[in-house]
Amino acid sequence: MKARNLLSRRGGAVLLSLALCAGLAAPGFAAVQLDKDTHIDAETGALLSHEEDGKESYDYYLGGDVTLDKTLVIGAGVAASIELNGHTLELNDIHEASVRSDGTLDSLTVRDTSKLDAPSSQGETGKKKWGSVIKVVGEGADLTVTDSTALDEETGEYVAGQGTGAISGGYEGNSINEKKAIGGGGGVRVSDGGSFTMKGGSITENDVGMTHGGGIYVQNGTVELDNVTVSKNTAPNHGGGIYAKDSTVTMTGVDISQNKSKNKGSGGGIYATNSTVTLTDSTVDHNRCNTASTNNCYGGGIYANNGSKVTLNDSEVSYNRAYTNGGGIYITGTDTTVEINGGAVAKNNANAGKSAIGDIAAPYSGTYTLNEVTMCSNTGTGGNNHERTHVGGGWDEGVVTKPATCAEEGVMTYTCKFCKNETKTEPIEKLSHTPADPVRENEVPATCAAEGSYDEVVKCAVCQEELSRTPKTIDKLEEHSWNAGEVTKPATCTAKGETTYTCTVCNETRVEEDVDMTAHTPGEAVRENVVNATYDAPGAYEEVVYCSVCNEELSRVEHELSQLVRPVPPADPTVEIDEPDVPLAGLPPYLTPAEGEDKLTRAQTIAILHWMDSEPEAELATFLDVLADSGYAEAIGWAQENGIALGMGGNRFAPDEYVTRGQLVEFLNRYARYVGSDVAVELDGDPDEVLSWAQAEEIINDFFARLGETA
Repeated sequence: MKARNLLSRRGGAVLLSLALCAGLAAPGFAAVQLDKDTHIDAETGALLSHEEDGKESYDYYLGGDVTLDKTLVIGAGVAASIELNGHTLELNDIHEASVRSDGTLDSLTVRDTSKLDAPSSQGETGKKKWGSVIKVVGEGADLTVTDSTALDEETGEYVAGQGTGAISGGYEGNSINEKKAIGGGGGVRVSDGGSFTMKGGSITENDVGMTHGGGIYVQNGTVELDNVTVSKNTAPNHGGGIYAKDSTVTMTGVDISQNKSKNKGSGGGIYATNSTVTLTDSTVDHNRCNTASTNNCYGGGIYANNGSKVTLNDSEVSYNRAYTNGGGIYITGTDTTVEINGGAVAKNNANAGKSAIGDIAAPYSGTYTLNEVTMCSNTGTGGNNHERTHVGGGWDEGVVTKPATCAEEGVMTYTCKFCKNETKTEPIEKLSHTPADPVRENEVPATCAAEGSYDEVVKCAVCQEELSRTPKTIDKLEEHSWNAGEVTKPATCTAKGETTYTCTVCNETRVEEDVDMTAHTPGEAVRENVVNATYDAPGAYEEVVYCSVCNEELSRVEHELSQLVRPVPPADPTVEIDEPDVPLAGLPPYLTPAEGEDKLTRAQTIAILHWMDSEPEAELATFLDVLADSGYAEAIGWAQENGIALGMGGNRFAPDEYVTRGQLVEFLNRYARYVGSDVAVELDGDPDEVLSWAQAEEIINDFFARLGETA
C-alpha cells in the first residue's frame, strides 16, 4: 500500500490531527482531551459537546488509552472528530447473563474465552463484553477519526501501517434479556444516513456474536478509510472485516487482513450487498470464511451480491480462503458487477463444491471485468481457475540484473511474489554522462611578447568519452615576470644597497635601490674619562656606545661612582649583628609577611628578588627539599640558574628556615651583580667582609631603592 494525499470531507478533523502533531491549537474550533466521565452521557453513551469561547464543539483527542463503559454514540446532526493520537479506544461494557430455573444460562453463546468469566456447572453468571465501540447513527451524524502517528513528518501524508492508534474490543451479540440481535459492527456501526471517516490507525480485534461486520457494519451510510488497517475481526455471519448494505464505502491505502466470517457467513474480508465499494492501492489478504465443513461459505476475500458495484484499482486480493466457492472473490445477484483494474488476484483457495474456483466465482447473474490483472496460484478442488496471467500487479520490488551505463540501458528484473516462477523485465534508462572537471591540453604559455593558448577539454568521468573541446587564449603578459631578485650591493649604515631583478621569460633585468640604509649596529658599551672614587671623594665615568660598523658614537651617559667607605673593625663573631631587619614597605601584598611576623624565610627572600626582576620564567629548582608543586619552586629555580642561590650543601636549600643577615647580604650582593648594580663587590665569603660591605653601603636600610642604579 502507498501513502495517500491528505484529503478529507471534514477539513477540521484533518487540521486537528496536524495541529496535535505540531503541538498547536487547531484553528476554527477547540479540541479537548476526551474524558469518558465528562464528555459521554452515562445513560445513552452519546458524545457530548463542550464549549470554549462560547462555541459548541464535538472535537476531541485521546491523551491515553480510553476504555468506554458504553458504546460511544454520535447521533443525528452531530459532526464530531476524534484524534487517536496513537492510543486505543476500546469497549469494556460488562453484562451478566440471566440464569434459568434449571441452572443453565439464558441464550448467550460465548466464543471468546479471553473476554469471559465462564459459567460453572453450578450455574454461576457468565460475563461478556457486548456493543459496538462506536455507533454513528442518523442523518447528519458525521464522525472523523484520525491518528496523527501515521502522518509522514515531511510530506504530511498518511502512511499505511504506521499508525499505532486503534478502535478495538467491541462485541455485538444477543441482548441477554430480550434475546434478540442488537445489530452488527463490533468496532464501528454506521446507519440511518450516518457518515464515518478514518485516516490512519486500525480497527482490530473486534467480534460480533450473532450478526455481521466484525470490524465495521454500515447500513444506509457512508464510510471512507484512508491508510487504515482492518484486521483480526470476527463475525459469525457475513463480513468478518466489513459489512456494507445499501451504502458507499471508499478505501485508499487500506489493509483488510486476517478477518473471519464463521458458521454460515460469507465475505471473510468484505461483504457488500446493494452497495458501492471502491478500493485503491489496497490489499485484501489472509481473510477466511467458514472453517466448518458442514456449512457453505462464499468469498474468502470479498463477497458481492444484490446489485453491488465493487471496483478494485491497483489492489491485491491474495491468500484468502473460502470453504465453498470464490476463494478470492464471489459474485452473485442481478446487476452485481466487479471491476478489477491492475493489481493481482493470487494465492486464494476454495476448498470444496463442484463449481469451486480459487480466485473469482460468478455462478449466477453477476459479472466481472478484468483489466491488466495478474491471476496466479489460485486453487480449488471442484472446478477450474482462471488462466494464469501476469499482466498487472503482484510483482516484487525487483532487482537490477544489468546496471545501466553511459553507453547502454540496464535491466530491472521483477518476480511474481506469489508464484515465484514468472518474471518480467523493464529497461533502465542509460545514465547521463558525468562530466569531469575540465582539463587543459595542448597548452602554449603566454610570454611578455606573445599570447598563449590551450584546449579546454571535458570528458565523462565514467566512460572517459570526450564531451567537449573548447580552444582558449591566454592573454599576453602585461609585465615582465620578475624573479625574487638578487642583492647586488648590500645596504650599510652609510649607504643604500641595490637589488637586481631578472625576467624569467626574456631575461631582461632591472636594478632597484633599497629604500633605506641599514640601522647602526651598537657595539659593546665602553667606559671613558674614568675618575676613580676615593675614601675622600666620589668618582665618575662616561658610558659610551659606538656603531660596530662605522664607529659613529651612538650614546654617551655619565655615571657617578660612590665614595669609598672606610672599613670598620670586625664584629665579634660570637655576637649576632645588631642591625634592623630589611624594611618591607613597598613590597607587593603576596610577598609581605603576615601581620606580626618580623622574619623572612629563605624562600620568601628569593621570591622577593624574583619579583624585583619582573618574575621571569625559569626551570624549576633541582634542590631535593624544594617540591615541584610548591609556590616558590620557579623563583628558587631562577635564583639557582643565575648564581644567586647556591644551597646549604647536600643539594638542599632549606626553603622554610629563616634567612640570616649573613645569608641575606650574600643574596643581595649576588642579585646586585646579576642586575649590574654599581653597589656590587667581589666578596670571598668572609663574614666580616660581607657585613662590612653591607654596613658601608647601608644595604640593610636602602638596598632596594639603590639597586636601580646600575653601573
